[in-house]
Amino acid sequence: MIIFQITTLFLVVIYLLYWFSREEDPGFFLLKFITISAASWLLEETSILIYHFYQYSPDWYLFFGHVPVLVILVWPVLIHSGWELASQFFNQYKLYQHVVAALIVWIDASLIESISVKEGRLYLPSLDNRLGTILIYTIFTFYSFLFVFSLSLIY
Repeated sequence: MIIFQITTLFLVVIYLLYWFSREEDPGFFLLKFITISAASWLLEETSILIYHFYQYSPDWYLFFGHVPVLVILVWPVLIHSGWELASQFFNQYKLYQHVVAALIVWIDASLIESISVKEGRLYLPSLDNRLGTILIYTIFTFYSFLFVFSLSLIY
């Protein structure tokens, strides 16, 4: 588990360094990253504490509340990369870009969740709650894009 966590941290750091070097305004990119991280933590913490959809394995090294810090840091990478990929195909059609980006993130998160359950990094209490978790991820993805898009209109 420690190798997985070190690798994940390494990938997040590489991703950040790459985008900081490419962005015209690295501060704005950092603001988007922090905003999505905060939104992801809020969603995850709410899903765990209030709705009891799932819980993370205690084998994670560092937690913020009930959510591993690395999970909080991976969400912005996942969302931003989905958005970047979609923008390559639908650059002139912003509505399609947002819908496709949300779909990419939703599919990716669903795959990650399935692998995490199989590997024992995430525990789902019952199959009934799986639908709720997927619904929550869908809502989270939509609102994250909406919020980041709103920020991008301001600047």
